[in-house]
Amino acid sequence: MGKFIYKSAIELADLISSGQATSTEIVKDHLGQIKKHNPALDAVIIPLGLGKEGLPMGVQVVGPYWSEPDLIQFAKLVSEFTQGFIKPEGY
Repeated sequence: MGKFIYKSAIELADLISSGQATSTEIVKDHLGQIKKHNPALDAVIIPLGLGKEGLPMGVQVVGPYWSEPDLIQFAKLVSEFTQGFIKPEGY
C-alpha cells in the first residue's frame, strides 16, 4: 500500500495506459491512505477546469466529521468562480 500516493495525475494515467496499474488499484491505495490518516474527516472535491496539460484539475476541501452540508455549500459558492468539470479532449 502507498506506492501510488505521491504520483502526479499524469504519472498515474501513464501507469494505467501502459498496463502497469489499474484504476481500481490506485483508488484502493488512496482509500487505504485516507482510512489510515483521516478516519473521521469529511471532504468534497471541487472541479476547477483543465490544467495546462489538458487534464481536469480540482481541489479537495476537508472538514470535521459530519460537516458535509457545510462543505457542499462551500463547494457550491466556490464553483461559481471556476470553470467546473470539463471533459478532456479525446475522452
